[in-house]
Amino acid sequence: MSAAIAIAATALVVLLLATSGARAGGRRVAGRTALFVVLVAIMVATSALGFARGWFQPLGLITPPVFGTVIAGVAGLVISVVRRGRDRRRGSTGCPTAVDRAGGAFLGALLGVVVAASLWMLASLTEAVVHSRADDDAAARREPAPRRGLAHELVRTANRGFVRHLPGIGDLGDEVEAMVKILDAPADLRARLARAKRWEHLAALPSFQALVDDGKVFDEIAAFDDGDWLALYRLQRHPRVLAFLGEPEVHELVLTTRISSLARELEECDGIAAPAEPAEPAAR
Repeated sequence: MSAAIAIAATALVVLLLATSGARAGGRRVAGRTALFVVLVAIMVATSALGFARGWFQPLGLITPPVFGTVIAGVAGLVISVVRRGRDRRRGSTGCPTAVDRAGGAFLGALLGVVVAASLWMLASLTEAVVHSRADDDAAARREPAPRRGLAHELVRTANRGFVRHLPGIGDLGDEVEAMVKILDAPADLRARLARAKRWEHLAALPSFQALVDDGKVFDEIAAFDDGDWLALYRLQRHPRVLAFLGEPEVHELVLTTRISSLARELEECDGIAAPAEPAEPAAR
C-alpha cells in the first residue's frame, strides 16, 4: 500500500514537471535551472558564512538563512531584469521546436526527480518531529507511545526505496534518515550518547549556567511544548541561547559534527546496557 502511494506520488511530480518542461522548451528550462542553481549557491554560501561568523542579529539563529535568501532574491531580480531587457532587444524567439520540447521534457523530468526527493526528505523530517513530540507528551502523561501510522511507512518506503539510491542526493538522504533516527531515539538513549561523547563539560560553561538559571527560557520551552510555535522563534533569538551557542567549543561542535556519525554512535550506545540505578538501602 505504502509503496504504491509513494510510486504514484513520485511519478505525478515527475510527470507534471516533464510536461511543464516540454511546454517551455529545453533552452528556457536550462536557463531557469542554471539561474536557480546559482541563486541557491549564493544563499547557501551566504548562510554558511553567517553561521561561521556568528551573525545572529537581529533575528537570532535564522538571521544567516534569511539574509542569504534576501541576497539571492535581489540577485535573481537583477538577473531577471537584465535577461528580459536582452530578450526584448533580440525579439521573440517563437514557439519551441520538437527537439527543444523533447529536451525540455527530459530536463523537466530530471528536475521532477530532484523535487520529489526533496519533498520526501522534508516529509520524513516533519513526520519524525511530530512523532517525537507525541512521544514526549505521552511520556509526560505516563501513557504508551503512539503507534506509527501510514505516514511513517510512506516516507520510510520513499526514502529507502527511492531517495537513497539517487546519485548525490542519496548522501543527503542518508543524513536526513540519520536525523530521523536521532529524533526517534528515547531521551535516555540520547543522554547516554552525550555522556559517551563527553559533552558534560559543556554544562560547566558560565553561559550554560546562566541559561539554566533564566526562568524565562524554561517558560518558552513549556510554551513550545504546549503547541506555541512562536516560542521556538523567541527561543532561537534569546540572548542567553545565543551566548551559549556562541561559545567556541559549542560553535566548533555544531560545525564539525555529522548527523550520520552521531546516528551510528547512537546505535552503538543502544547496544550497551544502561548503567544500573543504585539500590536503595533496605529498611531496618
